[in-house]
Amino acid sequence: MRHNHHTKTKTGKTIFLMAGLLLFPGLLLFAQPAKGLFPYVSRAHSMFIEGTSNLHDWQTKVIKANLTAEFALENNLLNAIGEVVLVADAKSIKSDKGSVMDGKTHDALKVDKHPTITFRLKQIQSLASANRVTEIRTVGNLTIAGVTRPITMTVFAKLLPNGEVEVWGSQKLKMTDFKVDPPTALMGSIRTGDEIIVRFDLILKKQ
Repeated sequence: MRHNHHTKTKTGKTIFLMAGLLLFPGLLLFAQPAKGLFPYVSRAHSMFIEGTSNLHDWQTKVIKANLTAEFALENNLLNAIGEVVLVADAKSIKSDKGSVMDGKTHDALKVDKHPTITFRLKQIQSLASANRVTEIRTVGNLTIAGVTRPITMTVFAKLLPNGEVEVWGSQKLKMTDFKVDPPTALMGSIRTGDEIIVRFDLILKKQ
């Protein structure tokens, strides 16, 4: 009888554990975090959007942006990356051409409905280090004006002497890929080009 009771108890625990994993699969991830990965958050950033028009080149600055990431370091180099999420405040995009152009940009980005621009890492294609700088080829989902598209992007990272991590790079995009109409100004006499370049440089500290 004792053996049967023990078997029933063990079977009951097994069924309960299996049910828990089916209903709450995320619990297993939280209980066993990836070894060696530590969370980082951006302390400072510089982010610009550059483009062209029929009159002159232009540049806007992203005033507010935040990057959270998980890094593993070995021998002062990045050797593994976990979750990475970049969130930029679309309403904080400001140009050197004044409030009129800013308003056109915000309208094109539909900031009232979609106030943030987001990049979420999905895959690391490769990590290669040289001269204490790591080149990271990534695949992720970029969301602009409520439209999400997969992009491939190469970024660079290095460990700073104070333990912080610097991440930088640039990425070419087409506004129409995200259903964004290139802004115009002065009754359409100024027309911006479809292609833009996003340049970024962020400093991350360990949380």
